[in-house]
Amino acid sequence: MGKVLEVVANVNKRPDVFVNAISGRYSDFFDDAHYYAYGYFRKLPSDFQVMGVNLQLVQNYTEYVCLFYWRLNEYDKLYRWIVVRTMQGDVPVHLLGDDFQWHYFEIEGHYPLNGDRKITRLKIDESSYSLDFPMPTGPKAWNQSFGVLLETTNFWTNCAPNQAVQAASHWSKLGLVRRP
Repeated sequence: MGKVLEVVANVNKRPDVFVNAISGRYSDFFDDAHYYAYGYFRKLPSDFQVMGVNLQLVQNYTEYVCLFYWRLNEYDKLYRWIVVRTMQGDVPVHLLGDDFQWHYFEIEGHYPLNGDRKITRLKIDESSYSLDFPMPTGPKAWNQSFGVLLETTNFWTNCAPNQAVQAASHWSKLGLVRRP
C-alpha cells in the first residue's frame, strides 16, 4: 500500500480512557462546489468503538458534518455497518463486516452558497450509494476551517473501567477533490 498513516486512540494504553484520535488535513474552501474525500483504510488488531472520515466545514462558528463511521463494537446494534451521520442519527448504509483488509472509501458533500448542504454520496469498495441527507450542524469555538478528519476511537469499556484498551487504524492514498 506504500506510505501509511497510523492513527492510534489511547496510545499509552491507560486504563479507564475512552478517547478518539483524529488526524486532519486542512484545505481551502469555495462555496458552490462538491467535495469528496477518498482513500484506503483498515483496522489493526485492537479494541475498537468506531473509525471514520469527516469532511468537515466550519463556517461562521457552525460545523457542517459530512461523516461516515465503521461501527466496530461487537455490542453495538449496528456492529459491522458503515453508517452516515445525519440529523436523525446514524443511518446504516453498507454492511462491511469486521476484518483487517484494506477498504476503499469516498465520501462526498455538496456545499451550495445558498440552500442546504448535503451528504450526497458514499462509496465503500465497489459499492456506491447516492445519498440526500442534510448535513448535521453544531456550534464550534472557531470561525472557519475545512478539511478531512480521520478518526479512530477505542472501545468503551463501560462495565470494566480499569480495563486498558487501544484502537489503531491505517490510512493510505488519501485525497480531496473539488468539482463544480
